[in-house]
Amino acid sequence: MVAFVTALAAILPTPSGEAHTLVFGTSVTTSLCVGAGLTGSVNLYNNTGPVDVTQAVRVSIGLESGDTTQFAWYNFSVLDNGTSAEIARSRGALSNWVQSSNYTEGATLSFHIGTSFDLDLDVHNIDSASQCFQVFARNAWVGNW
Repeated sequence: MVAFVTALAAILPTPSGEAHTLVFGTSVTTSLCVGAGLTGSVNLYNNTGPVDVTQAVRVSIGLESGDTTQFAWYNFSVLDNGTSAEIARSRGALSNWVQSSNYTEGATLSFHIGTSFDLDLDVHNIDSASQCFQVFARNAWVGNW
């Protein structure tokens, strides 16, 4: 949590002369199970606001259980609902997830748009066995008070 707040302080602008507070949005925690050689997808945020603010979204993924030598790539993608364009992303690929039941990979995505946004995740399981991944996302923005 400290790393998330520190990252937000570095990327979110604060105009002088105004009082601001960091507003946390919705946390999403889910599992995504993907069959051998297949791609699984999940929509983590749909039509999320507020609009016309700089958002920061913390995303994390980890192996839910089992053998830590699983070959998979993942893509977190933020889409602008006004244009359907991808405006931020975090991609990665792992063959050794270090340990199960823990978030192994993470990133903070920041962006400013005038409309709401979607956050989607795709995971392609290259391994010969099915595997489940744990996923976490949380958005935040600077609000006036």
